[in-house]
Amino acid sequence: MLRRADELKLFAPLGCGFQTGMGAILNTSNAGPDDIVMILGLGAVGMGALMTAKIRECKAIIVVDKVEARLEHAKRLGASHTINTGTLDSTGLKDAVCQFFPSGASIVIDTTGVPTLIEEGLQSTRKRGKLVLIGVAPLGYGLNVDVGQHVNVSDNDPGFKYVQR
Repeated sequence: MLRRADELKLFAPLGCGFQTGMGAILNTSNAGPDDIVMILGLGAVGMGALMTAKIRECKAIIVVDKVEARLEHAKRLGASHTINTGTLDSTGLKDAVCQFFPSGASIVIDTTGVPTLIEEGLQSTRKRGKLVLIGVAPLGYGLNVDVGQHVNVSDNDPGFKYVQR
């Protein structure tokens, strides 16, 4: 029950944000128990994605933010790993993720729209992984993609199946 009209300033974005984050996990990426999910940004959208990834029993949930209090709260909500971009050393996000999971994340959800994080999120996505862009990047920003990094497979990749014609 709302007591004052200005309470809508809080509840309206939360409703939209949670639904968007949940939809990114449930509908767009269809994350499940075999997935390693990385969520960039822990506002309402990121928290909604986190809680839904936990409900979907994802193998691991990596959360990335620069606010330590958000990261601590994310642990209580089910994040298995946290990365603070404010204290990240020069090795970068990809190296931090690969310390936990050498192949990278199978699903990366960007809620920030920050070009550097989008690019590092893409680099942290394993081959045949999914990058879901929700955050709005600056006008005119173009994402450069090294397609070979994400498409090339070898006989050693799990799930690789050679079909002879």
